[in-house]
Amino acid sequence: DTWHDPYEGFILKALRSIEGQNRIAKWLDRRGYLNLPSGDAMSILEYLHKTVHMQSWTKKEQSQAMWKLYHHIGETVRISTSVDKIKKLEGILIVPIKYKKLTLDNELSHVFKRNKLEYGEIFARKSKEYSHEEEIRLMSSIDLTLIKKAPLDILSFPHETIKEAFQSLVEMGAISNESLEDSMSDFRKKACIKRISIAGIDNFIESVMVPPDASNEFTEKVRLYCEANGLPFEGKSKLYQFELG
Repeated sequence: DTWHDPYEGFILKALRSIEGQNRIAKWLDRRGYLNLPSGDAMSILEYLHKTVHMQSWTKKEQSQAMWKLYHHIGETVRISTSVDKIKKLEGILIVPIKYKKLTLDNELSHVFKRNKLEYGEIFARKSKEYSHEEEIRLMSSIDLTLIKKAPLDILSFPHETIKEAFQSLVEMGAISNESLEDSMSDFRKKACIKRISIAGIDNFIESVMVPPDASNEFTEKVRLYCEANGLPFEGKSKLYQFELG
């Protein structure tokens, strides 16, 4: 919801309106999806935003637009890595973003094809006006094969299972009965967090750079952090510096 492009995640946004729900249901009913009723297929779609996590990267080494759009009062960093190293990460789908005019029918045909849900396609396109970003999106993968049986909570922990486990913690004195519901809620939130380790990939972060208008104080702070953690520091971007070449 914080994205500037109103068409990003087109299908999920369409699901928020009655008109959008009706159009998606008609499209699914005409074609079918894993022999599920259209309502069930839409419920699976709605659940995806809770189970899939994303990071946005760019193919550009740097650009004035990116420094300006994704900065925090000059205190931000640009880190670089390679596609080969990203491919070594477990459970990650690499999605190069395509920029084009988006329509509901086209989005549905990309997401539901070959009788399966291509969940990576849900966020694979943006409006062409954002093409300057040259974005690559990293998405956490989830196993959707069990959805063929279609219990709609198959991707979540059953409430009673969680409650039983946390009740045993109360009996052990690990948590209080008063904090039971809060602890369960916190567990649900953390259970959806995707943690991907880069520990086994040598020099995953290939360089760190700060903005061309970064203060000397911030630049020094980042330099010291990189030095302490063995990260290659390129210093301040020279984008605003004049050089004869």
